Amino acid sequence: MSKSFSILAIFFLLEEKAMVNAKCPMCNEEVDIGNKPQPETTIDCPYCGTTLVIKRTGRKWILEVFEGEEEEGEELEEDLF
Repeated sequence: MSKSFSILAIFFLLEEKAMVNAKCPMCNEEVDIGNKPQPETTIDCPYCGTTLVIKRTGRKWILEVFEGEEEEGEELEEDLF
């Protein structure tokens, strides 16, 4: 096994186990988004409760405030009151 192959294999093993963090845009706290974040996944900030979307820009992971549409159940509840 060549030396460069061994170094590359170690790099990928470390990358697989590394936890990824990104800052919440609302409270500025570091949020753990796991070791294999999935783009466009929504999570709640454990510090402020804001719903966030995981995004990838190049090699960097960021969090953005989720601005999706309300679910139908939520709209129905509002119409009842």
